[in-house]
Amino acid sequence: MDEKIWIYIVIGIIYFLFNRLRKKSPADEREVERPVDSSSEYDRPKPVSFEDLLKEITEGKQPAPPVIEQKPQYRQPEPQPVYVDYDDEIQDEERSLEKVTFDQERTNEIYENAKKQAFNRPSLEESLKLADVNTTFGKFKEFEIKTERNFLSEYTKDLRDPKGLKKAVILSEVLNRKHF
Repeated sequence: MDEKIWIYIVIGIIYFLFNRLRKKSPADEREVERPVDSSSEYDRPKPVSFEDLLKEITEGKQPAPPVIEQKPQYRQPEPQPVYVDYDDEIQDEERSLEKVTFDQERTNEIYENAKKQAFNRPSLEESLKLADVNTTFGKFKEFEIKTERNFLSEYTKDLRDPKGLKKAVILSEVLNRKHF
């Protein structure tokens, strides 16, 4: 930590020395004079004389000239377009486009029949059986017991099987490699 502080101090000293040497001395600044532009003379405001200042002061003390009221000029208003309400021609939008008929007797009859059948039907708890639950989508997959594969037993079974000749040739090529 102490080394970093010394490095920063040295860098700071070099920076200040470099800036001092780079600055010009006052004698050098006097020797280098800028050329006088004629445009710079026009940019400066002219000095105000005493008489001009006196005129300004005396004019400020004089009463202001009376303001003549002018009559307001009225302009002819521009004609505005006539507002046409097209909604007057449209019928009520709330009117239903479907004809709905309400048959009170039929509705009451259907309701009473549903009430009578409600006591005859089994409830959801009675009708639900665990065997009827569909578990094919994998919801209960987390709860299944995972079995580890035994590759050695699978390979020995394949080598003993006469139909597993294809697998036996592939395994022999993998296990007995001729080239690295």
